[in-house]
Amino acid sequence: MVDRGSLRHRASCRARVCPRGRRCLPDKETGRARCVCQDICRPTFVPVCGSDGRFYENHCEVYRTSCQQKRRIYVLHSRDCFFKGGGGETPGGL
Repeated sequence: MVDRGSLRHRASCRARVCPRGRRCLPDKETGRARCVCQDICRPTFVPVCGSDGRFYENHCEVYRTSCQQKRRIYVLHSRDCFFKGGGGETPGGL
């Protein structure tokens, strides 16, 4: 037997587009789709610089961190960031 509630939850997320660094998750009580910060990103190493002066493993990590810290961080498309060193910091101490 198919749980109609679970189908409704999945359908609500199909229609929802979440910003970068977030994913859709149906609210357990209301069933409404809501965007939440991603817990993890795929482990791909494509280093980028964030506007906060930090190095990140990939784009996903930039936007996930932005969501978690509730502040705007974006990818800098500039080689200067790498040459300046960006403090050598990456989230999670990587």
